[in-house]
Amino acid sequence: MQCPIMTDVLLTSRIDEVTVFRLGARVRRVADLVAGARRVRLVRLPLTLEDGSVRARIVGEGAVATDLRVALDVPPPDPSLAPPRDEEVLAAKLEVARLGDEMDRLNAMLGRVGKLAVGPRPEGRRGEPPIESPAEARRALVALRIEEHARISAELTALEGAHRAAERTLASLKDRASRATTARNAREHELWKSVIVALEGEPRAGAKLHLEYMVPGARWSPAYSLYLGGNGAELTMRAAVAQRTGEDWKEAKLVLSTADAERWTELPELKSIRIGRAQRHKPARGWREPPVGALELYADYDRVFGGTPTSMPTGGGFAEDADEELAEGETTPTNLMVPFELAADEPAEMARNAPRQQAAPAPAQMMMMQSASIARAKGSMLHALGGAIGGALEAFGGAPPAPPGLGAPRSMSKKLSRREAEPAPGPAGLDLEVLAYARLRMPAASAAGRSALVAVGVSTLYAESLEGKSVSLDVAAAIRVAVRGASSDALLPAGYLPVEAADDFDYAYEARTPVSVPSDGAFHVVTVASHRADARLRYVAVPREEPDVFRVLELSSPLDAALLHGPVDVYQGDAYLMTSLVPSTPPRGKVELGLGVEQGIKVARNTSFKEESTGLLGGGLSLHHEIDVDVVNALDEPVELEVRERVPVVRKDDEDTKVEVTEVEPAWKAWTEDDSLDGGHVWRVPLAAGETKQLHAKYVVKLSSKQELVGGNRREL
Repeated sequence: MQCPIMTDVLLTSRIDEVTVFRLGARVRRVADLVAGARRVRLVRLPLTLEDGSVRARIVGEGAVATDLRVALDVPPPDPSLAPPRDEEVLAAKLEVARLGDEMDRLNAMLGRVGKLAVGPRPEGRRGEPPIESPAEARRALVALRIEEHARISAELTALEGAHRAAERTLASLKDRASRATTARNAREHELWKSVIVALEGEPRAGAKLHLEYMVPGARWSPAYSLYLGGNGAELTMRAAVAQRTGEDWKEAKLVLSTADAERWTELPELKSIRIGRAQRHKPARGWREPPVGALELYADYDRVFGGTPTSMPTGGGFAEDADEELAEGETTPTNLMVPFELAADEPAEMARNAPRQQAAPAPAQMMMMQSASIARAKGSMLHALGGAIGGALEAFGGAPPAPPGLGAPRSMSKKLSRREAEPAPGPAGLDLEVLAYARLRMPAASAAGRSALVAVGVSTLYAESLEGKSVSLDVAAAIRVAVRGASSDALLPAGYLPVEAADDFDYAYEARTPVSVPSDGAFHVVTVASHRADARLRYVAVPREEPDVFRVLELSSPLDAALLHGPVDVYQGDAYLMTSLVPSTPPRGKVELGLGVEQGIKVARNTSFKEESTGLLGGGLSLHHEIDVDVVNALDEPVELEVRERVPVVRKDDEDTKVEVTEVEPAWKAWTEDDSLDGGHVWRVPLAAGETKQLHAKYVVKLSSKQELVGGNRREL
């Protein structure tokens, strides 16, 4: 009795959610499961998909996902993804050129027909009767000219219409080509990836398959829009998003994250605290001895079928895959190149290791083997997996030498780093290929190395997935080209800044509505969310330094996440004011935005100085300084103007010099917001529309006549 070959049920999936990190994105697809499906295949996945990042889960009752495999595929054409091929554009260009040449030929014929004029009547000889006029020939020539002109003109009119239609077709193809993204139909020599998921159980109605994977070639940058009006403001967060992943994100939920897509983190190790003499720290052992008697797994097989493999390893760990051991400069093995001619039920690894002369065991014999062998299968698998884990830990330097008589755990990193896709980033000296447990295979019982797991190359798995399809393509090179093309950086729009964390904390921002981002590598500005915010517009003047009045917007962040560093477009009602820059602001924090000069408020500062001698013998000086500031509000609305001033400051160790503020009108307050302005004071003056006020201050500097202020006694100019 033969087991039926399980066929894959093709599922149509849609992109439900995309999380864009600083570089790269995580895509979640959703597909509806069908009743009776035991193995499903999701097709048309981008070639840039990272195999190790694929995750699948069933949402609903009745079935669970038990196995997952990434494969290659040549998908059928999709009418919704049909940008013009190069051959179509070339054919359209040739048709336009052909029709143009034909029109030139007909125009030349019209010119020659127009030159068919009736010649003058020949003159006769003197004394002889005049020569008879060839009237019939002339009428025939005129008729021919009229007939040919009409025929050629009709053909030319038809050609002109066809030429205009061909030009419109070519323009349409060029427009489609210019707007086409990298999400397009595969050509004969191109491949896509697909994911095969094995199910256990019967999926019930409404069950869905969620598939997540990482792709490179995506980035984003924050930006804002601020609309002022009334007593508050509306802050809109935007984002410039670019992606060249190979698939369009259509009406998908968008989450923007400031985190790295992948980051290596070592788990901390809690050490025990003991009372006594300090002991030398011993590194944790990453290798354990395999269970005793693990090799007896094949005892029943050898007893029934007789004989043992020619080469039997003595311990666990990764077996060397002969297909993967290539020295530098050797020829690429044939199983790395397509076309592959493989049967669906005969994987390359098993076919290579299986003996050619050995006949397959009968079902009855297989049943005899099961009773004694299955009980010991778990121990042997633990033995082999122990070698695999030991090989992984060996890369960290934590695996001790194997005991005598046991095969030492070996890393498979050297076998895959020369030809396969670039390994994932990790700590120095570690190739994360040593953690690729999903590619481990157990050879057949009749094959050499049957007790050790064999690391199958990625290209071998891809070859098996094509199942006999003939496509001439170097798989590893195609994947590298796709990843390199997707990872090419696009220039940020003018004024935009690279995304970065705020105060060493990472945040995620979820778009309120689904968005669409085509896979063309260009930046597209999308709206993330809008929030009502408390905003207060202040007017600040420092007339001692500048005669201008500046607008300062004090904004309270409405976000529970940080405001990232980025540009903000400020609008007053429907009028655009300017573009400013938002500094990194903590959640619910306050930020001040400079909005430039306010021309409707004028400030003028005038000073006067008088010097007097003091003391009985004139041994002291009194330096009298007066400040007058005139302010005018020419706006149509009342404002509050903040005028900042400064008086000299005496050093702490100077007891002979004194500074006294003798008169201020109206009252001012000391500057207490920060320590950057010693001796600073501030007037906060309310001004009605069209109102004018004068601010007055006077201070006296008293010092010895033998001394002089730094920079001169006349402090105010």
